[in-house]
Amino acid sequence: MSYVVAANGCISESFKAHLDVLMGDPASPTLWILFMHDFALSHHVNDILLCACGQNFLIINAIKFWLMVFGPLSPQLPHLLLGAQVLAYTDRHTYIGVTLCSMERDIFTLHYENIVSIAHKVANGVLSIQSMTACLPPVERRTLYTVQIDPYLRNSCDIILDVCNNHLTLLHTVQNDFLCQILGLNEFSLLALLFMELAIIPLPYHHIILTLSYLCSLVTLSPSHYAHVALQASLLLFQQGFSSWVGNLALVLHNLPHSIILPPVLSLTEDHISGLIKSVSASAKLDLQRQIDSSPCLSLLHGCLEPLEVAITCLLLGDHCLVVEQLRRHTAYFLPPVTQHLCLCCFCWLHMESPEHTLLMCDGSSVLSSMHNEYIGWITTVSPSLIALPIMYDNAINALKQLIFQDDCIDLVTKYIWDVLQLFEAEPILLHSLSSLVASEQDDNPNDMTSENGTP
Repeated sequence: MSYVVAANGCISESFKAHLDVLMGDPASPTLWILFMHDFALSHHVNDILLCACGQNFLIINAIKFWLMVFGPLSPQLPHLLLGAQVLAYTDRHTYIGVTLCSMERDIFTLHYENIVSIAHKVANGVLSIQSMTACLPPVERRTLYTVQIDPYLRNSCDIILDVCNNHLTLLHTVQNDFLCQILGLNEFSLLALLFMELAIIPLPYHHIILTLSYLCSLVTLSPSHYAHVALQASLLLFQQGFSSWVGNLALVLHNLPHSIILPPVLSLTEDHISGLIKSVSASAKLDLQRQIDSSPCLSLLHGCLEPLEVAITCLLLGDHCLVVEQLRRHTAYFLPPVTQHLCLCCFCWLHMESPEHTLLMCDGSSVLSSMHNEYIGWITTVSPSLIALPIMYDNAINALKQLIFQDDCIDLVTKYIWDVLQLFEAEPILLHSLSSLVASEQDDNPNDMTSENGTP
C-alpha cells in the first residue's frame, strides 16, 4: 500500500509499505503519536487535576479514596461521586503508618494504641530470648531496647506531639516495664533511677528533642518549599488561637517541669534550635535529679555526683590537687617555676607531695595514718599478695601501680583515693618564701653572663 503523511497543511511524498502501517506494523505507534500530537480537548474545570495525574503517570481510582468527617457522623451524609462510583465514608484510616480517627477527641488515639500494642509484643519477645541465652547483662539489654523497642515508642513523634497525658502514659508503661527488667527492679521503684543508671532520656524529653530536630530542618528550607509553607500556615493558626503543630510544640515545652518558652518560629536559626535542644536536655537532667533528691528512700544518693571514678581518673591523668601538680602550674599562683624538691607535703613537711607519698608513705597526720592503715588492711584482706610490705620510696610507685590496676579491689582503692585527695584538698598548699624560690631557680638556671671562673 502507498501512504502519504499530511501535517500542518503540507503533504509528504508517497511511500510504500509491505504491511499496513495502521494495522499492526511496528512503526504504527510512532505514527499514531505523530497523528495525535495536535489533538486537544476542550477546557474543563478538572483539567488541572487530570494533568497533574497524567504527569505522574497516575490514574484516579475511586477504590483508593475515602471520605472522613471529623466529629460524629450524621445519618444524612451527602453522596459524593468520583466518576460514576460513590465514595465511602470512614471514621479511621492509616496513612503512611499513622492511624487517624475522626471519632475521637484526639485524632491520633488509635495510633498511640497501635504502637503501644506492637511495642508490648516486641518487648515480650526480647525478654523471652533469655530462656535460650540465660540472663543478659544490662548493657546488652539496653542495646536491645534502643534497637527493638525505642523505635516504636518514638514512631512519628516529630509530627505527633504528646499533648494528651493519657497517651503518653501508655508509652511510659512499656518503657518503664522494660527498663525495670533491665535493672532487676520492681514496678514500685523510683523511675528516675532507670534513666540515670541507663543514660536514657525520658520519653517526653526525647520526643521534644526529635521534634526540634525536625523543626530545624523545616526552618532551613526555602520559603517556596511545601513543608515550609505548611510551617507558615501552622504558625498562622497558632497566632490566631487555633490548634496547630506549632501551638502543640509551644504547649509541650511550656508543660515541662522546667518550662521553656518557644521563640518566634520563623525567626529561629539552627543555632537557636540547637540551644533549645540543650535547654530541653538540661531540663531533663534537673528533673531527674530533683526526683532523686526529694525521695526519702534514696537518701544515700542525694546530691551524689559519682566522684569516686572522677578521683582515680584525675590521679592517673595528673589533674589532682596535690602540690606536685598544682605548683607545676606556677603561673596561676603568680610564682616563678618551682622545682619538685620544693613541692613538700603539707602534713609531714619532709617529702615531696606526690601520689605515691600521700597514698602509701605519709604519716604526718593522724587522720591520714588511720585512713591508710584501715584501707590497706581491707585491701590486704581481699588480695593478700597485692602489697609487698614494707613499702619504701624506691618501690612506692610500683606498689601504687599494682594497687590501682588490680581488679579485685578496685572499689576499695577508688574510695581510698577519693578520701585521701579530699583530705589534702582541704589543706593549704605549703609554699616556701619567694626569695627561696628565686634562689632555687637561679641554682637550677645559672646566669649565662657569668664566666667559667665565676667572674663577670
